[in-house]
Amino acid sequence: PSILNTLEQLGIIYYDTREWIKGIIDKLEKQFLIDNRLLLDEFFDLPIAPQRLLLYRFAEHILDGEKEENTNLSFKNVEALYNLAYGNDGMQTYLPKNIIICKENNALQVLEKIIIEDWQLTLEIPSIIKLPYFSDSSDKLIIELLDAPLEIEFISNIAYLDYDKISLPLYIRNRRKGDKMMPYGMQGHHRKIKNILIDAHIPKTQRDYIPLLIDNDTNILWLLGLRISELACIDKNTKRILKITWESDILNNYRKGF
Repeated sequence: PSILNTLEQLGIIYYDTREWIKGIIDKLEKQFLIDNRLLLDEFFDLPIAPQRLLLYRFAEHILDGEKEENTNLSFKNVEALYNLAYGNDGMQTYLPKNIIICKENNALQVLEKIIIEDWQLTLEIPSIIKLPYFSDSSDKLIIELLDAPLEIEFISNIAYLDYDKISLPLYIRNRRKGDKMMPYGMQGHHRKIKNILIDAHIPKTQRDYIPLLIDNDTNILWLLGLRISELACIDKNTKRILKITWESDILNNYRKGF
C-alpha cells in the first residue's frame, strides 16, 4: 500500500508540474510565435528546456496542430530546429510532410510547403502525355512503339523497354512510401526508390516530382531519368521496343545515366 500511495503522490506532483510548465510555455508561445514565425531575438535568453518546448510547439503549429503520431514529429526534428536556430541566416532544415524551415531575419519560418497528392495516369501507346503537376508544357512523356533493331541513345531521360516483356497496361504515377524496384545490373535484387534517389543526390525537395513507370503487375519498370528495371530490359531477342522520352528540366543538373 505504501508503494501505491507513493506512486499516486508522484503522479499528482507530475501532473501539477506538467500543468505549470504548460502554462509557462503557453505564455511564451504568445510572445515568440507570431504569424507562423518563431522570433529569436529573446529566444536565446531562455533556458534550454523552454527553448526545446517552444521549438516543439512551433513545429506542431506548422504541421497544423496534428498529433505526433500522425505527423511523425520526433526529437530529431526538434534538435534539427534547435541547431537551425543557432545557425546562420539562410540555413534550412526539414519537417515531416515535405515542409522546409529556414532561418531568416533572426526568425524561423516556413520556406516552402510542398503538398503532392497521389496521382496515376494510364499510358496509351503511342501517345504524348503531360504530367499533372507541371504547368510548363515542355514537361511531358513521349511514348513510341518501334521495331528492333534500333539505334540506342544512352541518355538518362530515355528508356528503351522490351514491349513483349511488359504486362499491360502501363501507368505513370508519383512515388509512394515503401516503393521498391529491381534495377538493371542488380542481379534480381530489389532496392528502395528512396535509397536510389538519395544515392543519386536528388534534393529532398525534388524527389516527389520524379515519376515512376508501373506495369499492370505493379512492378516499377523505370524510375524516370535514373534507373530502369531488369524486368523489361531489351536484349538480342527483342523484337519490339517501347521508347519513352521524359522531357523535363528536373534532372538537368542530376543526370546520372542508367
